[in-house]
Amino acid sequence: MEQNMSNKEIILGIDLGTTTSEACIYIGKSKLKMIHNDDNDDIIASVVGFDDLDKAIVFGEEAEDTKHPIFEVKREMGKNVKLTLGDRKLSPEEVSAEILKYIKHYSEESLGEKITRAVITVPANFNIKQREATIKAGEMAGFKVERIITEPTAAALAYCLENTEKEEFVKVMIYDLGGGTFDVSVGEFNNGVLEILSGSGDNQLGGGDFDRLLCDYICDDFQKQHGIDLRDDIETRRKVLKKAKKAKETLSRRKKVLIKEGFMAVKDGNTISLDMELTRETFEDMISEKLESTREAIQKALKGAKLKADDIDMVLLVGGSTRIPLVKEIVKDEMGQKPRSDIDPDRAVSMGAAIQGAIITGACDAVIMDIVNFSFGISAVVDISGQDVPGYYSVIIPENSPMLKEFSKKYYAVRDNQEEVMLEVYQSNKKESFFAADQTLLKEYKLKGIPPAPAGKESVTVKFFYNLNGIMDVTAVIDSTGKEAKLTVSAIEASEKKTEDKPDLNTWSESAIAKDFKPTIQIAEKRIKELKGHSELERKLDAQKKAIIDEDKSLAKTLDEEINDLIFELED
Repeated sequence: MEQNMSNKEIILGIDLGTTTSEACIYIGKSKLKMIHNDDNDDIIASVVGFDDLDKAIVFGEEAEDTKHPIFEVKREMGKNVKLTLGDRKLSPEEVSAEILKYIKHYSEESLGEKITRAVITVPANFNIKQREATIKAGEMAGFKVERIITEPTAAALAYCLENTEKEEFVKVMIYDLGGGTFDVSVGEFNNGVLEILSGSGDNQLGGGDFDRLLCDYICDDFQKQHGIDLRDDIETRRKVLKKAKKAKETLSRRKKVLIKEGFMAVKDGNTISLDMELTRETFEDMISEKLESTREAIQKALKGAKLKADDIDMVLLVGGSTRIPLVKEIVKDEMGQKPRSDIDPDRAVSMGAAIQGAIITGACDAVIMDIVNFSFGISAVVDISGQDVPGYYSVIIPENSPMLKEFSKKYYAVRDNQEEVMLEVYQSNKKESFFAADQTLLKEYKLKGIPPAPAGKESVTVKFFYNLNGIMDVTAVIDSTGKEAKLTVSAIEASEKKTEDKPDLNTWSESAIAKDFKPTIQIAEKRIKELKGHSELERKLDAQKKAIIDEDKSLAKTLDEEINDLIFELED
């Protein structure tokens, strides 16, 4: 059924995690090998720093002690931002590429072979931009990225490897809470075939958020006692954050922990130390609201799979944050069964990625049938109560649809003698909205050559095909002539074009000053929709978003007043 493989056939399985990263290989006969670095660690902190003394890039715990380390770069993937590393400004893909180069280097050192092929995991909720950014990072690091696979699917594969001979159908839920992202997927396993049925999650939830909540709690308590805010000094805050992370890990094993540090600050010439006791109950109170939000994702995943909690045979926990006892309690309460950790939560994802690599080389017989976690469609004109409504989000690939299946829809010309159409490809933002403007625009293409005819006579068939790496091929065919246009939706190209032409205004909400202007922007956007466009209001709104991105608060405030005045005039 399976065969041993030489190193030349190895495809490295990489879990490029938010807080930690791991690498693994399949060595044949259903056996896996975690790869260790020079310090004999197989779990590496996903931190990059610049050593000012040696003028070199460093990684992991060593990077944490540098002046301005980069943490959690995974959360920035697919965004048009720059991060500072030493004297260089790097994109998130370039920073991730440095981590992948490091993994590639110590893997080659460990195995004594050059490795050029990799399978890299991403959260199930990563969109096309984020997946392509991950592929780009892998290519920058010198890998041929054979496959992008989602983290819960990889974890399920790791379990499946241990149960390849089981012939009965097993319905499984994978609850994956890592350092920076959360996914929940529902799948079905039978005789070496894994079919993913649905997924849900949150790309901005993980153990790092719990660390920061605990860090703030420690700092607030210290400030109440001593009148000093430890967050005012970057190095001191970093020290407290390390203490918080260690305390969090201890509280997964014990009911209370002592948090102590001999020197934290100086007041009136006296040294002040940190000395506090923290109970598990207090910590769980801090994080309970965030963890309670995962119940909704569980129910959404069950609904997407058309199953109930009672239908699930097994719940698997993946990700280091699932060691928190409250996580297990919530999952047990929601699913009505005790969740399992059959495989090490920190290593399961990289193990599954290695198995996917073995499937590609033919060394392993398992089969994966994965899904599309977002819906995709185009902007279209639809008839609503006798009125033509433009900018409607017309779904072509529904959420939770199987990959490697072509989906198509037919659209008709809405004007007499219409000879061209602008094809706008969108990915859903999972918002409850029927409008394309509320989704993410991936690519535009002008299809020309439609024969002149009365409205409704000529038609165009639009076909979408979503591949295993989460990249989509789009084909538009003029039905009467057979003329077609083909394009691959490349979010990286779109992002690079935006960088050259103008800033991506969709990123304004990520600015530190965004919350001060959000109400006005929301009202203005709503008014523009109602008016079906307004050039002056749109111009001022774009200018304000750019000012927010540039964190020019003075200009943003001036434009805020002008926009409000204009909205007031329009109301009159």
